[in-house]
Amino acid sequence: RLRTAVHTLTSLELSPDELLAQLNDLVSDLGDDFYATCLYVLYDPVTRVCTMARAGHAPPALLLPDGRVRFPDLPANPPLGAATPPVETGHVDVPDGTVLVLYTDGLVESASRDIDGGMKQLAAVLAASHHAGPSAMAGSVDQLCDMLVSTLWPGQAASSDDAAVLVAQTGGLPSGAAVSWELPE
Repeated sequence: RLRTAVHTLTSLELSPDELLAQLNDLVSDLGDDFYATCLYVLYDPVTRVCTMARAGHAPPALLLPDGRVRFPDLPANPPLGAATPPVETGHVDVPDGTVLVLYTDGLVESASRDIDGGMKQLAAVLAASHHAGPSAMAGSVDQLCDMLVSTLWPGQAASSDDAAVLVAQTGGLPSGAAVSWELPE
């Protein structure tokens, strides 16, 4: 239901905080026992800024072009269905070539590893992929996904938690490739 709602709401071009507020209402209508986490990221290739809102979800990892890995300090909103809006957003400047890594807690947390340790391990794997050279990163985001899953979630198929990872590399529009006009109301 939530996936379908997100697809529908994105077509309305809502801001991340508005989208999460709508999703929160949907989850709240399901009953008191329903909760969900969500991270919604909107990248603007003109300004090279990501606007992000998260509801009970871990922050994304950013592998910067210089090889540094950081987790943006984003407002930590409660899970969907656990509170009422407003939802706070964060804005992060993202240089061209930055790799965004969105993941579920199942990738970085298990019975034998807390989430902080898992995020440190995620950062180490990302940094190592950068230090392997440009050819490793230029290979494909699919290869990076495979490396993350095989390193952070090996043999976890029998785990009670699922894992998902989404990797995207940013690229802004060249200057002069975008135009804006102020139109009268």
